Amino acid sequence: MTPAYWKATVLHEAFHLYQSRLPGYAEAVAALGLAGGTTDGSWMLNYPFPYADPKVGSGFRAMGTAGLAFLAARSPDERRSATRAYIAAREAALAGVRKEDRRYYEFQVGQEGVARWTELTLARQCDAAMREDVVGRWKGLATSLRAIDDQGFNVWKRSALYVYGAVEAEMLEHAGVDWRAEYRRHPFGLGDQLKKLG
Repeated sequence: MTPAYWKATVLHEAFHLYQSRLPGYAEAVAALGLAGGTTDGSWMLNYPFPYADPKVGSGFRAMGTAGLAFLAARSPDERRSATRAYIAAREAALAGVRKEDRRYYEFQVGQEGVARWTELTLARQCDAAMREDVVGRWKGLATSLRAIDDQGFNVWKRSALYVYGAVEAEMLEHAGVDWRAEYRRHPFGLGDQLKKLG
């Protein structure tokens, strides 16, 4: 890794430490009911989300299209329109999965997606090398959305959720709502917050 990339990775991991110390965080993770009897956290990596289901992939492709429109938007009106399209596509995509799968999605975008967004956001405020590096990394979100579309959700699997979560956090940030305070109370509720924007 370059020094700038290494520093950004440290920011990402430091945010995970912050998450783990949020009041009630461990209880919120346990309440998801997804561990399946494991006690080492391996379920977070190995959960059988239906990545290979063509209908699920199609739904996430629509989310990616709206996400790309949001990232390319040049005005608040364009961002709002893209955000509304994303929210509708998100609801349609998650309507086709089990309740447990939906909880897993909300967990991953809250856990890893917000960590990715935080890493990129903090890097904007760091030294010149990191600021230069992060320009490419923000563009990398759009590159990743296009790659997910080209290569398939079933190829990207869990890594795709980091991208969607970072885009969702950026949508909430641009909406001007106090989403971070709500995140501290309800870290796996980005979907609930997005619905309020629709």
